[in-house]
Amino acid sequence: MRISVVSIALKRKDEVVGKLEYKKSENLKHNDEIQVIIDIGQGGERMKRYSIRYQLFFYTGFFVIVMLVCMSLGNAYAISLVRNQVYESNKNTIYLYLKQIERGLDDVEVYLFSVATYNSELKTMSGSKDKSERLLASYELNNYFYRNLQLYPAADTFFAYSPLDKQYVFSGDKAENWQQQEGLRKRIVETAEEAVEGAELPYGWTAEKIGDEYYFVKYTRAEQLIIGAWVSTQALLKNISTIEIPGLEHILFLDQKGDPVSADPFFEEEAIEFIPDSDNYYLTGRERQYLVIGEKSDNGFQLTALLKDSEILEGLGTLRALIFLLAVGAGIGGLLFLWFTRKKIAVPLKNLVNAMLSIQQGSLDVRLEEHGVKNEFALVNKTFNSMTEEITNLKINIYEEKIQRQKAQLDFYALQVNPHFLINLMNTIYNFARMGESKLIQEFTACITRHFRYTLYGDGKVLLKDEVEFTRNFLEMQRLRSFNQTEFEMKVWMEPGMETVTVPNLLLQGFVENSVKHTKADKGIVLVEIQAFQEKGEKGSYINIRVQDSGSGFEPEVLKILNAGEKLVDERGKHIGIYNIRQRLYLLYGDEVELTFENRKPCGARVCVRFFQPWEE
Repeated sequence: MRISVVSIALKRKDEVVGKLEYKKSENLKHNDEIQVIIDIGQGGERMKRYSIRYQLFFYTGFFVIVMLVCMSLGNAYAISLVRNQVYESNKNTIYLYLKQIERGLDDVEVYLFSVATYNSELKTMSGSKDKSERLLASYELNNYFYRNLQLYPAADTFFAYSPLDKQYVFSGDKAENWQQQEGLRKRIVETAEEAVEGAELPYGWTAEKIGDEYYFVKYTRAEQLIIGAWVSTQALLKNISTIEIPGLEHILFLDQKGDPVSADPFFEEEAIEFIPDSDNYYLTGRERQYLVIGEKSDNGFQLTALLKDSEILEGLGTLRALIFLLAVGAGIGGLLFLWFTRKKIAVPLKNLVNAMLSIQQGSLDVRLEEHGVKNEFALVNKTFNSMTEEITNLKINIYEEKIQRQKAQLDFYALQVNPHFLINLMNTIYNFARMGESKLIQEFTACITRHFRYTLYGDGKVLLKDEVEFTRNFLEMQRLRSFNQTEFEMKVWMEPGMETVTVPNLLLQGFVENSVKHTKADKGIVLVEIQAFQEKGEKGSYINIRVQDSGSGFEPEVLKILNAGEKLVDERGKHIGIYNIRQRLYLLYGDEVELTFENRKPCGARVCVRFFQPWEE
């Protein structure tokens, strides 16, 4: 016998990750086998990890992602570089103007300190007991403030408040309207009164909101009086707002808490958030479209500028567009490459692997499409289809041969019963003839005819109702053999629909014959009961058939041997009837059959047969 081997192996370097192999013989005998080996390595996951399709997608995607990341990082670096340059340039400008403002405010503070220390009118206002003297001193102090106000342009107004006379003195008239002046006066008087009662005066220049305007106010304690100055924040920003700063949207002060010293609704509408004491620029706004640059003052406030980020980056438009086009080109190129590799390599490989997995699961009708293009995959597909066709033909031949062997074995088991039974029939007819019982011979011969017509012309499986009638005919034959001295009663109960269920022929006779042999007639009657029902499932039904009698039951040793599936042997030799029935059932139904023997209470034997029968398509 010559055996040829055909194999296809999938390898990665020196490691085999997938293999399909089959062996065929030109001269098959009963004991020869076709060996089909489909090895997909250590499971689908390992093959997936090492597959060309997986690696193509992985490395192409990795390359495209790296390119996009590099371009994005380059774009981000260029943007960051431009912002840093704008920040450094404008930070110096803001710093210079902040120092200019600080110098003016510091001069005002020095002036207030000298007034608090040396001015005689202040001493008169705080120490004189004569009210008219205090009133005259306040008039002189007002003139003194007015004369010196021109020397300190950083201040809009100098003021003094005497808690003794509840007198407020101020010089200067730079407030926009009387309401603002009155508002400032009330706020200054409230702060002075709180200081008289023991509260600490605010440190540095304090932001006060009067109407829609903000003012910086400086308080200084002098004897029993509170003196100070105030200045409009708009006046301080007047000069710096004229500076040419690219993208400048707003310039403003922040107070000591980091809140904007401005009543403009712009900051709330645009969701502008400020970070106090920040040492670097930051982006803010609803879409982070504003760049914030600030400088902290020694007086407690912060000068801050808002620059529109889009105008700052306007010069990067060409570079950003180029980077965007490169990124889009890389993405499109990667997609085209993936499409090409998927169509020309990945899909054919996937089809080949799926076909191999289908064969591994037992499906041999799978075929690969043979393209007109002559390439490596066309050759592999053609070879695969040819190999699968040969495997299918060999499998069909072996399957048919196996069926023939099983059929021959079934016929052999059936023939084992017939000679033994035939001898008993011949002996019975002989005894009838010797005794001159011609009528019994006629009836018995009719029963034999029905018996052999059923056994000789059956095709292996019959309807359950026919098997029951055949068994009833068998009991009639047993009654005639006893010269009508023993009556055989058979009770049958079948669940509706069980009449048309197919069962192996001669299934019930062996069990009933056993009951006839081992059951002693009670008052000349032998009772045999047959029950049949089914348990329905999704793909078929479990057929249950029970045969029981009214005898004394099985002996314990016999019961043990029968349930073990062994042949029963006694002093007269082997009893092959029940053993043959068991073998036939296993050949027909495989592991989906159960055959059990038990004793009934109070008496009698019971045989239970259960096997699975799939739905007919």
